[in-house]
Amino acid sequence: MHTFVVVQVNPGRSLSPAVAELLDDTRATDVPFTAENHLHWQDPSGRLHFAGWQTGSEQLGIGDRWEVRSTGLTAFTGRLWLGGTRWTAGKSWASQMADEFERRSLRSRPGDIEGVGTIVSLSTDGEGTVTADPLGIGILYVAETPEMTVIGSRASIVARVAAEGAKPTPDVHGAGWLAFSHCIHSELTTFEGVSVLPQGSIMELSTRSTGAVRTWAAMPWFDGSVLDTQEAIDSAIDASITHLRALVRVHLSVPTWRSTFELTGGRDSRIVLALLLAEGLEQDVQCITWGAPTLPDVVIAAEMAERFDLEHRTSSGRRSPVRRKARASSASVEPVPRIGPTPDPMSLVEQYRHQVWLASGALSIWDPVRNPRKERSPSISLTGLLGEALRTDYPRTNGLRTSSDLEAFVRSGRFGFDAAGVLTTDARNDYEKRLIDLIESKRTPGGDVRDAIDGFYQSERMRRWCGTTQENDARSRVFPLYSLKAFRTAFALGPDLRRAEYLAFEIVRRCNDDLATFGFVNGAWPASLAEVIGRDGRYPFEEHDATSAAPRSELDHTQTYRRPNRIRKDTAPSPRTVVAAARAAESAEKIDLFRELVDLSPDHRFFDLVDRRELHQAITDIPRLTSPALKSLHDAVTVAIWLNGDAERARSSQL
Repeated sequence: MHTFVVVQVNPGRSLSPAVAELLDDTRATDVPFTAENHLHWQDPSGRLHFAGWQTGSEQLGIGDRWEVRSTGLTAFTGRLWLGGTRWTAGKSWASQMADEFERRSLRSRPGDIEGVGTIVSLSTDGEGTVTADPLGIGILYVAETPEMTVIGSRASIVARVAAEGAKPTPDVHGAGWLAFSHCIHSELTTFEGVSVLPQGSIMELSTRSTGAVRTWAAMPWFDGSVLDTQEAIDSAIDASITHLRALVRVHLSVPTWRSTFELTGGRDSRIVLALLLAEGLEQDVQCITWGAPTLPDVVIAAEMAERFDLEHRTSSGRRSPVRRKARASSASVEPVPRIGPTPDPMSLVEQYRHQVWLASGALSIWDPVRNPRKERSPSISLTGLLGEALRTDYPRTNGLRTSSDLEAFVRSGRFGFDAAGVLTTDARNDYEKRLIDLIESKRTPGGDVRDAIDGFYQSERMRRWCGTTQENDARSRVFPLYSLKAFRTAFALGPDLRRAEYLAFEIVRRCNDDLATFGFVNGAWPASLAEVIGRDGRYPFEEHDATSAAPRSELDHTQTYRRPNRIRKDTAPSPRTVVAAARAAESAEKIDLFRELVDLSPDHRFFDLVDRRELHQAITDIPRLTSPALKSLHDAVTVAIWLNGDAERARSSQL
């Protein structure tokens, strides 16, 4: 793991002793793990600084996350590659990146970055570049003051450096996004004065000026291409498959004692499996499915494991009978676990306060994360996350076409945001307006509102939720479906084919036709896809698409918001998964705890966002809340913890 901060001192200013002390601190308060190594580098002028903290450099053959040379410094976070380059054994990844940047600067090739993470390239002549993967899943946080430009991989560190060691101020409007929509949106963060670097952008640094943001692709998923002939479509799909297959090969080239693959009954992991089968690499991974043996996810995954002779196990320990086991990597040996003392137990309130501290209030307590103080996994884990960019099937919005449709959809609460109905009217109206403007800003040239909605998911929900999760997750996940080439093909197909899952289907079918014949945990291929390719009885299709759930003709453009019905119609819980069932059962015990956490003064700024009476009623109704309302309530409580300053790092003995 690695976290860093870069400071450029503005012309005519000097680095304060307080900031220098923060950069020199080997055990920085805001670093969420015990650092094994620390580096404070500066250019000869003393005006360009880098401070980094890392642990686990021996894992996965990565080595140190920074490389210092006489010409400057190169550093990175996450797991990144450049233009499909495989990192070779015997040299650190940072060293090989530095070699690449000596041949061709980072500033000239931001679109070459593959994987999820961030990169820093600083020179001794006072010039520098900081950027992230094209969609910005590796989130970079920026603060600009009269004295300096600060950019880094962790919001709390950037905020504290910008405040020159003082306690940073939480941002009410930024945190309010979480209460509204389960995710932070726009450029805001949970700290005043700290924003996120726009995706498709780089921060250009120079000690001769102030920092400057340069955007090389405001919509990285769209390059202006339109695929209007079958020949062009087939060619683009083949090129996308070629790139995706190359990504799978690169990811599995990482020296690990075992590679795992998160196999589910959904679409995205199906695409990854198709790529593995096409490459003949299915025996190089151990397939893992989370959940009880009776869950549909597990049942479908087990059927595929049997059909394709995969090594498969579930989180309950059950293994599928297979003739072959996954091949172990020859590049490394099984790690010897470190034996340490058993952590002291944490109470539920301590868990909540620690998680809110961990994510700086940007991730709901509904979504618990693994503790990054633990060692990073010595195994890489392939996941289908981010694959929804290939098949933007958001059924509730399929019928929308115009800006008027979008506004009516948002104003009537059909996105399902604030499902607990606890926001004040003013706050809800404000966030709805912000949401509409934000979605419209993602509309591609010549596209309709569906393109804007799909772009919003790529640039906002997928980015900010996944990015925050990955920033604090101890699993060594890689994302073989994160292909800018394939994402651009999906958008070049247009909203009809994209939402019919045409690209996803063709990837699976062209890589392994048998795999396309399996159903999914939530049904089959869309009926709209059958209208394109026809029904021949081989592939499973839905009879009707879910578009009928919200057809455009039913939108009342004069309808105003009505508080959602947060109470379940049935008297017994009906969660879709065992995880949801356990969460619902646990939530019934949270009534007193939640009341305590939101027991704030009536004039507290939290209540500028949340209606006090509705919040307390929702807490009382916890045993009867719908699952979306229960999640929404957890979001609001997260914001209360953050804004009241109750986020608190757990004791070291508890981690």
